[in-house]
Amino acid sequence: MATNIPRVCKRKGLGEKKLEAGKCKRIKVQSGSTVENGIKHTPEEQKEVSIFTLKSNSNHSAITHEQLWELISYSVSRETRISPPSWCQIHGRNQTKGAAVIVLHGASQMHFYRYYLQFKQLRKRFKWRFSMPPPSQDFLHRIFGIKNTPSCEYKGLIGNGFPGSEEFIQSGCTTEVTDNSPLFGLDCEMCLTRKGKELTRISVVDAEGHCLMDELVKPDNQILNYLTRFSGITWKMLLTVKTKLKDVQAMLRKILPHDAVLVGHSLNNDLTALQMIHPNVIDTSLLFVGESGRRFKLKVLVKNIFGREIQSTEVDGHDPSEDAEGALELAQYFINQGPVKIAELSLENFQAKQPMGDDITPQPEAQRQWKRSSNELSTSCRRIDESQDRACLYGGNLPKQLCIADGKVVVLGTKKAMRSMTCQEAWHQIECETDKEVIRRAETNIPAAALSLIHFTSYADCIECDLHRKVNVGQLHDKMQQMLSEMCTVYVGPFCKDFCLKSVKRTFRNCGSISSVTVTTETYQPYVRVQYKVPESALIAVETLNGSIVAGFLIKVQRPMSEKSLDCETILKKLEKDITNQAVVYVAGIQQSLLTLEDIAEKFSQFGHIEAVISVGDKPNAKNKDCFIKYGNPESALKAQAAMNGTKLKNSYLSVQRALTPYHLQTWATQESYTAVSPRVSDTPSLSSQSSERKKEKLSQCEQEVKNVIRILDRRVGRLFRGIPSGMLCVVLLPGINSDHCSAPGLCLLEIKQIS
Repeated sequence: MATNIPRVCKRKGLGEKKLEAGKCKRIKVQSGSTVENGIKHTPEEQKEVSIFTLKSNSNHSAITHEQLWELISYSVSRETRISPPSWCQIHGRNQTKGAAVIVLHGASQMHFYRYYLQFKQLRKRFKWRFSMPPPSQDFLHRIFGIKNTPSCEYKGLIGNGFPGSEEFIQSGCTTEVTDNSPLFGLDCEMCLTRKGKELTRISVVDAEGHCLMDELVKPDNQILNYLTRFSGITWKMLLTVKTKLKDVQAMLRKILPHDAVLVGHSLNNDLTALQMIHPNVIDTSLLFVGESGRRFKLKVLVKNIFGREIQSTEVDGHDPSEDAEGALELAQYFINQGPVKIAELSLENFQAKQPMGDDITPQPEAQRQWKRSSNELSTSCRRIDESQDRACLYGGNLPKQLCIADGKVVVLGTKKAMRSMTCQEAWHQIECETDKEVIRRAETNIPAAALSLIHFTSYADCIECDLHRKVNVGQLHDKMQQMLSEMCTVYVGPFCKDFCLKSVKRTFRNCGSISSVTVTTETYQPYVRVQYKVPESALIAVETLNGSIVAGFLIKVQRPMSEKSLDCETILKKLEKDITNQAVVYVAGIQQSLLTLEDIAEKFSQFGHIEAVISVGDKPNAKNKDCFIKYGNPESALKAQAAMNGTKLKNSYLSVQRALTPYHLQTWATQESYTAVSPRVSDTPSLSSQSSERKKEKLSQCEQEVKNVIRILDRRVGRLFRGIPSGMLCVVLLPGINSDHCSAPGLCLLEIKQIS
C-alpha cells in the first residue's frame, strides 16, 4: 500500500530532496520505506544509513560537554567494547564514517537566535540542536585533547578536579597551591533518589584531625533507598533535617582557603554528590595501586598500613569523619614516605588480607571500572556508575586511541586558531592563512579522516569588536528577550470602561499558557495586553480570535508594532520552515482537570511514533496546560495537525499547529543564563544627545558588520557540509563565552549526512 507524503521537492543543483514550503511535488513512498530529512530510503538503503535518535528519557533541549564527548567517541571508535552513549543512539553505527566537528569560536546560542535569519544553512541542514553550558578554560582539551592547560603540583600528587556539568559550582579555591598549602580530608555519604544518588551527609577534616564539618543533608528529591548498609543514614535521622545541598556548598566555600587541597578516596564520587568543581585534589585510591592496576578499599589500606580498623561491620554504614581522616592520613603517609617506601609495602599481598565482598577491581590505564552487586543496588545505581566510568575517560583520550589504531585525526584552522592549540605529534595539523583556505583544505582532508576538527575564527574578531564597542553579551541577551517577548504578546480590544477582565483572560487562556494579563488605559478605549509563554500561543490567538466577540465586544487581536517587531512576521515564517520544527506540533487548550499529558500522548500516538511530550510552563496547579509533541518524522506531525486541530477531547477544544520555536529556546531566554559585568564609569554614554546619536550609529554599523560576517560564515559551513561523505556525523559547535567580561551558554548542532 502506497503512502502519500506531501511537501517533498527536489531543487535543481543541490542533488537532495528536502522538505520545503512552496514549489513542491507529491511523491509516493512504498510500504516499508522511510523518509529521513526529506530523503526517501528503501529497506535495502536503510541498512546502509546511520541515523541519530534520542533515548526516551533524555533531555531533548540540552546536553553537557561530557555527553558530547560520549557521542563523538562512539561514532569514530571501531572498538566493539566501547559503551554506547547514555543519552542517544546511532542506528547503523558500522556505516558511520567518522565525525567532522566545526568550531565557531566566540559564538554562542544567543548569537544563533539573535542573528537567526543570517544562519540560513545551519537552520536548514541540522535537525538536532542542544544547549550547552558555558565553556570551561580547557573545554576543547577535555573533549579532544587539543589544548594543554597547566596543572598544579603538590609533591607531584595533585590532579585536576572531577569534571562537572552545567549544574556544578566552583569551590572558589583559585589560588595556586604550594608545598605549604593545607590538606583537607573529605568524605560524603549518599542515598538513592528518583534522580540517582544524592548527598545525605558530608564530613571535612583538617590536617590535624579536627572535624570542621559534619552535616546531614536533606536531598531535593524523593528518597527511594537510604542505602543504610553503606551510608548509615535512616529515615529518622533526616526527619527534622532542613539543610540542603546549596547550604552545604556555601558552608564548604567558607571553610576552605583559596589554596586548599581536597583529599579523599574515590574523590570523584564525593565531588559529584556535592555538585562542585575543585581544581586541586589528591585521590588516595590512585596512590596505592597494585602492580596489576588493582585498587583497594579504604578500610583495607588503613588496616594494613596503620593497623587500625575502620568501617566496622558491627555498625551499619560508614562514619564519614572516620573515612575522611583515614584518607588524609594515607595521603600524608605517601607524601612523607615517598613512592619507594610504598613499593616496599607489597600492595599485591593486601589482596589475601582483604575480606570477601570488598571491591578489588582492575584499573586499566584508559578505563576505570567499579563492580557493584546487582542484589544490593538498583538499575538506577548501575546507570550512575556507568556514567562515572565514562567521566574517567572524559579528558581527551579518544584521539590517542585513534592514533594507536591508525585512525587519522585532522586539525584545521587559521594561524590565529592554531597558535592557541597544542596537539599531539601524530595528528595531521594544517595551518591556513584564511577561512577560505580552511574550506579548501578541509574538502580534501575530511573524507580520509576518522575525526576532523575545523576551526573558524573570523567571527571571533567581530565578537571582540562588539565588546570594544560596548555591545556586550548582556545587552544582546536583553535584545533577544525583548524580541521574544513581543513575539509572545498580543493586544486585545477595544473595550469599554467596565468590562469583565476575567472573561477575557478565560477566553485567551484556551490559546495557551499565559505569563501575564494587563490593562492598557493610555489609549482612547481600554485594551488588554496578553503575554503568552510561547509565540505559538500568540499566533493561535491572532488567527482564531481576531474579529470575534469577547466579553460582549467585537475585538481586534493584533501584535504590538515597534521598531523591534518589524521583522516579526518574517522571523515567524522562517521559524515555521525550520527543520527542527518539522516533526513537532504545539497543542493548546488542554484543561488539566479533564486531560493529562498521558491522555494527550495516547490520543496523538495514532498518527505516528512520539519521541517526546514537553510541557510548557512550571505551575503544577494551573487550570490549562499546553505542550509540544515531537514525532519521529514530519509526516506524522502533519497528520496530527490536520486531524486534531479544533477537535473536542473530553470537553477540551484543542488548537494544534506546527511548532514555531525550538522548545529549549524559551527556557533559555527566560532565565539568567548569562552574566555581564557592569560598565565602567568611562563606558557610560554621554548625556549629550549628539554623542548618543553617534554611539547608536556606531552600534548599528557594528551589528551590520556582524550580520555580514555571519552570512558568509554560514555559507562556508554549508559548503563544508555538502562536501563531507554520506554517513559522517557532522557537529557544529557554537561553544559559548566564559570570560571575565561575560558568560553565555553554547549551542550544539548535530546531523548525520544522509545519502545524496
